[in-house]
Amino acid sequence: MAERKRCIRCGKRAVRPRRAKGRTTPYRTMPCLPIPEALALPECGYCRNLSIPDDETTLRALHESYVASLRERVELAIVTLHDVRSQRQIERLLGVSQGYLSKLRAGTSNPSPELTLLLGLLASSPKPMLRRADAFWALPADGCLNLATRSAP
Repeated sequence: MAERKRCIRCGKRAVRPRRAKGRTTPYRTMPCLPIPEALALPECGYCRNLSIPDDETTLRALHESYVASLRERVELAIVTLHDVRSQRQIERLLGVSQGYLSKLRAGTSNPSPELTLLLGLLASSPKPMLRRADAFWALPADGCLNLATRSAP
């Protein structure tokens, strides 16, 4: 059995690599990114303090989990928005190239966190949010921020 290391939180010699379901960690824009079950990370068996090492394998696994979460969120948002408007109309509204949302929906392209957030916000209440987005682009530059102070349509 491998020698257990001392926990930096509780001081017990109970830290060893463990695999577990349901673990999360803050990562980039997500406060609770799911950690892949197969990834063994140093965890204290006494206080359950989890350490995220910065080795290449761990960082790659977390990044892959992050990208998969972005893809899943974007796909759900696009499906929701597609019930209200065509993908092409949404692409024009967002200023992205024709066919880009199809690539994201198919999983052949990786979305940015910013686009994921924007699509998620639009999909949270599609009809009123799309009307507000249309109104935003229709206003002159010096009046577009006043849209935020008006009541939602």
